[in-house]
Amino acid sequence: MERLRLALDVWREVARHADIAETTASIVEKLLAALPLAHVLVRSVDLPQLTIRTVAHWQAAPSGATIETVTSSSATDMQRVVAWSARGGVLRRGRRAKTTGELGAAIPSGLTGDVAIGPLATAAGLAG
Repeated sequence: MERLRLALDVWREVARHADIAETTASIVEKLLAALPLAHVLVRSVDLPQLTIRTVAHWQAAPSGATIETVTSSSATDMQRVVAWSARGGVLRRGRRAKTTGELGAAIPSGLTGDVAIGPLATAAGLAG
């Protein structure tokens, strides 16, 4: 029941704000009650350019690390990202795991530690 309440709270925040940075900050407030977070990123996929760009970034504390804002990818890895988004679900990378495939394309270099990612998809396909 708690997970459902959290999901509803997050979607309410998405509906309240037009600005992605403001939305991200509001969502983080909800997520922090349930998850220990160091970073939250919202990334946008540009299929023709084979890139994924960070459009919003929140971090708990300055880390000194430089996190890549635009990730270039191969056509094969980008196809994996699109296929993964169609399937839905969350992908996880452990603190010491190697980042490859759709994880490699979706996670910007410089982001360390445990990572969980999920696609933003609509009925029409990948949204981010």
